[in-house]
Amino acid sequence: MYYAVTKYRPGSVWFCARASKAQDKIGSIGYWSFVGLLSLNYLGNIFRPPPPSGNTVTITGVFCLPLFLWVWWFDRHRDFPPGTG
Repeated sequence: MYYAVTKYRPGSVWFCARASKAQDKIGSIGYWSFVGLLSLNYLGNIFRPPPPSGNTVTITGVFCLPLFLWVWWFDRHRDFPPGTG
């Protein structure tokens, strides 16, 4: 399973970067900084111990909700070819 996930993730990042084009610096820097944040999160999930309680998971999930606004913001600064979305 681990092998499949590590092979799939770089391919999806490459595909999304090739399928869309940044209109400006917000689209480019926002996308790549989000990819970097997700990569750091992925590595942290591999090397750190599991959370101590379910409440910790809930609180972390609530604090991650602004990430949706961040993705929406930089996605508005990217162009997608017609028929792809």
